[in-house]
Amino acid sequence: MSDTTYGLILSAEKYRCYVGDEITVIVRLPKNAASEAKSVELTVASAFRLQSKPMEDAEKVSENQTRITYRLLRSWFQPDKDRPDSTWLDVKLVAQHGLNEVTSEKSENNWMRKVGEAVAASIEVRVDAMVARICIGVFSSSRYMRYLPGLYAQDDLLGRLLLVAEHWLQPREDQIANLDLYFDPRQTTDDMLRWLAETWLGVRWDERWEEKQRRRLIAKMFDLYRSRGTKRGLQWMLYLALPADWADKSDVDVTDDDLERFVRITEYIAEDMKLGPEAVLGLGTALGREKLPHTFDVRVKVPPGEESKWSKLKPELERIVASEKPAHTVCCGVDKVNPLAA
Repeated sequence: MSDTTYGLILSAEKYRCYVGDEITVIVRLPKNAASEAKSVELTVASAFRLQSKPMEDAEKVSENQTRITYRLLRSWFQPDKDRPDSTWLDVKLVAQHGLNEVTSEKSENNWMRKVGEAVAASIEVRVDAMVARICIGVFSSSRYMRYLPGLYAQDDLLGRLLLVAEHWLQPREDQIANLDLYFDPRQTTDDMLRWLAETWLGVRWDERWEEKQRRRLIAKMFDLYRSRGTKRGLQWMLYLALPADWADKSDVDVTDDDLERFVRITEYIAEDMKLGPEAVLGLGTALGREKLPHTFDVRVKVPPGEESKWSKLKPELERIVASEKPAHTVCCGVDKVNPLAA
């Protein structure tokens, strides 16, 4: 969850916390906006205080009972390695109070408001005319209190003691609540991904593959088993083995024509045998190429500028062909084509 306005992105590592917890808020800006911005201001509800340096020394623009506004320096933003046109800044905050300190259902501009057993506290970033805001729930007592008899509902000490148990159990509860994500190859952890590959799908784990390649393969493996041993199945296996940045669309959108553009498999039929008076059967006659029956070859499209990767990629593609082709067929060779002939 994040709030975005005209290229300004504000997000948090989590959207619920307890008094005393530290949370990290990420501010992302286009590179040109960060360098040209006249004013960058961070406003946080008074339920939080700044924790990270150098922002602890940030200049306070304004302050009241519900919020504090700080002026951030453009020099604090760092280049984003994954997005060359973007910069980012991480802000660490500590939740310092919760429900007991909010005296009304709503504060000015909803900076802090009661929502059930929590305080919904806002965080806002302004960069010139751009504005982004998110809201984080701050709990001052355990939500387990709702399961106790009403006699204990107002016992503040008990609520804080139960927080100890809740802190310990919360990660387990989150795992159960998001159990489906552990079985999603595109979102699960690296350890779980390997377990899914080797235990559930019988896929050979290759450390040389990029992580994105492995996730694509495992996500597609269920469908690939249904077409294993066919021309299309082999094309898919070879396509998924190509570097992820060679593909120009997601796997979901790839059609048979797209496969042909990247991986072309040519099957050879009899050219040395004709029916007629001159037809001769014997040791010198075979159906296929190079006097071998059931032959085919593979041609792979290599994008311009990527030829240097071919020497390392070719042995891997040959291994896949040997593993995935039907046992009675013979591959005459795997070679590159740039560009692939129509």
